Amino acid sequence: ITFSRMAMSHFMAAVRNIVEISLTDTPKSYKNNHKKFKVMFDIVQALVPIAVAVVLPVLIVWIVFRAASNKDNKNAEIIIKAIENNSTVDTDKLVNALSKHGKTPQQLLHLRLLRGCIFTFIGIAMAICIAIKSYSLPETHLRYSSMMFSGIFLAIGIAYLVVYFVTRNVKANED
Repeated sequence: ITFSRMAMSHFMAAVRNIVEISLTDTPKSYKNNHKKFKVMFDIVQALVPIAVAVVLPVLIVWIVFRAASNKDNKNAEIIIKAIENNSTVDTDKLVNALSKHGKTPQQLLHLRLLRGCIFTFIGIAMAICIAIKSYSLPETHLRYSSMMFSGIFLAIGIAYLVVYFVTRNVKANED
């Protein structure tokens, strides 16, 4: 959230600069243009967060589900054509070949370990870089939000590592 607020503030500052430049170019109609640009700026300032927070996630979810649905439909068409043609292809093998192959429990375990290590190391590296930068430049005000990002990465990494070790121990006890 902090990163999007920072990006939004930079975007709004750029829009404000554009509006101010366009207003300084036409001093005669400053009052009329100022009101129009202020309204336009207020509208943009209201719509951009809504678009980023609502429309973009909905669009991403729609695209992902649409792609999965299209894949399933194409696989069904291939299986139906194979059945209709009475080909020598074994339909059970074709269905197994076209079905989704899930990851084995061992692959999931290794993936959790990998993600845990990556997130933890990124969090530690960010914390070290922020500590060095805040020591050399104490007046920087970005260290608090940066430390928050570092803490988030570190927490995600530790959570993945905890899940990895717990799952590994449960799996070892089952065997």
